[in-house]
Amino acid sequence: MKNVLMLTKYFYPFNCMATQRTAKLAKYLPEYGWNPIIVCPKWTAKNCIHFDPQMVDELKKYNVVKFVTFKGASWSTPMKKLVSIISIIATPKIFVTKAISKIAPTLSARKYPVEFYYESIPFLRTFLRSNKIDCVWATYPPPVTHTIADWINKTFGIPWIGDFRDIPDQKHKYGQSDRLREYRIKVEPVTLASSSAIVTVSEGLKEVLQKRHKVPVYVIPNGFDPSDYTDGQPQKQEVFSIVYTGSVTFPIRNPIPLFEALETLISDRRIKPEEISVSFYGTPPELIKRLLQNFKNLYNVVQLFPLVPFTKSIAIQKQACILLHLAHIGERGILTGKLFEYFGARRPILCIPGDNDCVDALLEQTKAGVVCRNAAETAAQLLRWYKEWKQTGTVSYYGREEEIMKYSRKEQARDLAKLLDQISIKSCQIT
Repeated sequence: MKNVLMLTKYFYPFNCMATQRTAKLAKYLPEYGWNPIIVCPKWTAKNCIHFDPQMVDELKKYNVVKFVTFKGASWSTPMKKLVSIISIIATPKIFVTKAISKIAPTLSARKYPVEFYYESIPFLRTFLRSNKIDCVWATYPPPVTHTIADWINKTFGIPWIGDFRDIPDQKHKYGQSDRLREYRIKVEPVTLASSSAIVTVSEGLKEVLQKRHKVPVYVIPNGFDPSDYTDGQPQKQEVFSIVYTGSVTFPIRNPIPLFEALETLISDRRIKPEEISVSFYGTPPELIKRLLQNFKNLYNVVQLFPLVPFTKSIAIQKQACILLHLAHIGERGILTGKLFEYFGARRPILCIPGDNDCVDALLEQTKAGVVCRNAAETAAQLLRWYKEWKQTGTVSYYGREEEIMKYSRKEQARDLAKLLDQISIKSCQIT
């Protein structure tokens, strides 16, 4: 069996989509001849804002050879913040790099997060001298993992694949300045020049990456693990329930057409407010409350909940009447992992407002849901589903199983293994 070194910032027990991509691929790679060896942070309840205690046992199933120590990622009190600052100062390289990043962010952008970079390099210098690695998979976030993989290739000659769940061009990467975005786009070809291949999650992102890279670009989309969805079958729902699990990054993801549709249906007395619920899990409540200010009929309809453990999120999705997906209108290639989780739940998907791109095409291919372009279309579709729920206690699901199963994590691990085989064979021929 060949060995693939997987570099990732997000891994169990950090509850996010980036974690699931790496972990699920690693879960199934051994079935196709590849042994995953993982370098990732040591996430704890103290340093992880999305710590999932139920994922701790899952972590034990993986071969993690290096836990990078993260300090002070979550500051809940002034004392914890002070302790974090002291610990950073005690590590000169980390302190200097973080200080530079405050003055000139682009100078340290390729080493962000700096703890990952400065703890991984010394470990890997020793580890790779005594352990055979056939290929490296470097994933989210690209600046640091790709920089480390580039160093591995130049130091040890090991081929590597750069994985992009997102690219810096995307509009919803709102957390970075325009200057930093431009810098990352500029240096990306320099770092990736030593890679053997690039992988991303959609054809739209592939097209962007192909324009600025000379290495081949492949698509391995996000997906779902069928084994996560084995317990229980959907029951008759006491209320007509619409569920959204994840973050609402307004205005890129905009629930207002849904609110407008429901406000109209309730005002016209075509839907009884006590018979419907709209639940948001993991979205900042302040945002949704602000968006609801002009929708007086929805105050008791919309319910806000914090982020829940991954297994509970799946259970909630499976018991919903409708699953809400907020597409990125006017932006190509945004095929988020949440949509594939919804595939696993096998409940009808309401997509608002559609993207005229990959999400629309995928829902048409799988028949897993419908796209509504505006509030009027949304109201009409909701009324049809509501009437069905009134008659049957549930809403029918018409997803095409043979199409949906193309997006299982096992299928994607098989595709990745084929690419790893291709790269490792080519590398052996060159050497």
